[in-house]
Amino acid sequence: MGPPTPPLISILCAAHRPRRAHVEAAIASVLAQTEPRWELIVSDDSADPELADFCARLGDARVRYVAHSEALGAYGNHGAAMELALGAWIAILNQDDVYRPRFLERMLAVAERDGVDVVFSDHEIIDDAGFPLPELSDQTSHRWGRAELQGGLQPSTEALVVAQSIPGMMASIFRAELLRGYQELDAGPAYDVWITALFVRHRARSSYVPERLSAWRTHEASATSQGPLAWSRGAAEVWNWLHVRIEAKSMRRQCLRKSEHAWLFHAGRCLRAGNAREARRALAKAGSRIFSARGLVTILWAYWPGGGSKVFGALARWRSRRDGNANPLRDVR
Repeated sequence: MGPPTPPLISILCAAHRPRRAHVEAAIASVLAQTEPRWELIVSDDSADPELADFCARLGDARVRYVAHSEALGAYGNHGAAMELALGAWIAILNQDDVYRPRFLERMLAVAERDGVDVVFSDHEIIDDAGFPLPELSDQTSHRWGRAELQGGLQPSTEALVVAQSIPGMMASIFRAELLRGYQELDAGPAYDVWITALFVRHRARSSYVPERLSAWRTHEASATSQGPLAWSRGAAEVWNWLHVRIEAKSMRRQCLRKSEHAWLFHAGRCLRAGNAREARRALAKAGSRIFSARGLVTILWAYWPGGGSKVFGALARWRSRRDGNANPLRDVR
């Protein structure tokens, strides 16, 4: 008997104190795939014995559970799972999201048909109990430009990355070699933005499947366990990295604006956390954004905490009423 055949695709599920029902639903959605040539790596940053036992009781050799004695954080946990992956293709499934049964079948068929490096689809939004939220799903598809995309081979992966149209988690697959260079930049909880940036680095070709083949679950605990400060700093670093390396001048300008916006957003979060020193360092990288209303108020708060906090609070309340609490940087894609 020869050696076992390696999986075609490795699905990485980086877990950290997951809700039992959610992570079990995520794993069950992989087991229900019509395409059987997969492996699932459950990389547990919380060493949860119940999750370990659940994976063992499945009795499926394609499911590999790995626990870490020390927490690695979202970035490190995904990196550890990547090191274990054996498949030529990679997919990343959040611990509380789910695939539809034909997700792998449809995505891999398009990858073979078009000869591309990245395949992504649309997805739906579900609530805590798993019920679809059609209106929010439609809004998300329009917001990130997928509602207007034609299916099939895409003319510019760079443009899709800059527009944040590719959902790097739960609704895409990509060749394993695209992860070369992942360790170059510690993006923290913004690892998903960093992974799509690597698509640009490796000049990946992409195709789009205009179907909702997976679901992103919205619930109170879905924010990263590392907190908003680490995410906003990581996102700012990624956009700065893209600004330096992307080829098209118009897209470089977009990346610069997003980087400056992210640094300004990070400065505001630092101030709310009481870290004025870190806020000043972020403001120094915010470029022209410091001359916006938000930038000027953030500067005021950073150097005159008493008066600035009152103005910033008033501005935040006004923006909340206007935008309905939408976060321009961190939202489901």
